[in-house]
Amino acid sequence: MEHKKIIIKGLRQNNLKNVSLEIPKGKLVVFTGVSGSGKSSIVFDTIAAESQRQMNETYSAWCEDGFRNMKSQTLIILII
Repeated sequence: MEHKKIIIKGLRQNNLKNVSLEIPKGKLVVFTGVSGSGKSSIVFDTIAAESQRQMNETYSAWCEDGFRNMKSQTLIILII
């Protein structure tokens, strides 16, 4: 089953109190707001952290070892 949106319910982090939102995948999404409004908390502390966790679940132990042993480090991120 392909999920076409990211759903966040009841987010409570830093300045955010019980925030719920749906973010479409495959679209350019921009978070704006005044300083301290929670933009970074949503993007980095919540969405990016969960994305990293899910990516790490998909790597086999062999793949993880292979990435650690690479001499040159190149980071490519593809979000579809």
